[in-house]
Amino acid sequence: MKVLVPTAETMLSQGEMARRPADLVGKVIGLLWNSKPNGDMLLRHLGRTLENVLRPSEILMKHKSPSTSMAPVELIEELSRKCSFVILAIGD
Repeated sequence: MKVLVPTAETMLSQGEMARRPADLVGKVIGLLWNSKPNGDMLLRHLGRTLENVLRPSEILMKHKSPSTSMAPVELIEELSRKCSFVILAIGD
C-alpha cells in the first residue's frame, strides 16, 4: 500500500511594506470596488466618513469587474499615480 501525504513544504517570503504617508489630511483617497453586491455601498459610506475625518483633496472611486479577476494593470497604475492610498472593498 502506498500512502500519499497531501501537504506541501511551507515557503516563506519576505517583502517590504509600502511606505505610509505621515499625515493623511488633504491626500487623494482611492476606493476600489470589485463589483460584488454591496461593496460599492460600503465604499461610498466609508468615503463620506473619511471626507469628514481626513478632509481629502479628492476621493477617486473606481471599480473592476468581474470580481474574480485581477484589476487591469492600467487601473492599478492610475490609482498608484493619483492616490496617496487605496482601500479595496468586497461585498456580499
